[in-house]
Amino acid sequence: MEELKQYIISNKVSSSKIKAQTHDTANRPLPQRNLFVKLKQYADGFLEKGEQPRLIALAGLRGVGKTTLMWQVAKHIFERRTKEIYFINVDDLSRMGYRLYDAFNILEKDVMQMPFHEIENPFVLLIDEVHEAEGWDKDLKILYERCKKVFILCTGSSALLLHQSPDLASRWSLMRLYPFRFAE
Repeated sequence: MEELKQYIISNKVSSSKIKAQTHDTANRPLPQRNLFVKLKQYADGFLEKGEQPRLIALAGLRGVGKTTLMWQVAKHIFERRTKEIYFINVDDLSRMGYRLYDAFNILEKDVMQMPFHEIENPFVLLIDEVHEAEGWDKDLKILYERCKKVFILCTGSSALLLHQSPDLASRWSLMRLYPFRFAE
């Protein structure tokens, strides 16, 4: 579990990590999708006033910009709301042999060092490729129920659109991201 703890600590979001994900190789900002405005409103609403939704999933084909959009929202949050943002890539967890639930437990016990229900200040969790984790819907439900102060933004393939989980039905906002349109 020490490996997982170090992974989570090293993936606390920083301005350099944000820049690496939101700028191209020529250091130009990547284009923002129209959906950015809505995601920014959700993040601000929760982080300022505790408004719902606080669990948002971005679903779409590979390469449409889900991860970039997630990092652009993280940049907005980092610059204006909180620096308590953690990034988890499910592919990394799988390679290390861990589940999302394991990562949530390490975040609670070893990183935050307090039970989730006692946390007073909101924090943000970015989860990339969530659909790759076995039992991801139940793990997200558990985190959602245990921690009222977390804003969760996750990405997944179009398979998320097909996944009708009763565990998440009333808890999440599933947003579809399509390839760029001419207007964008």
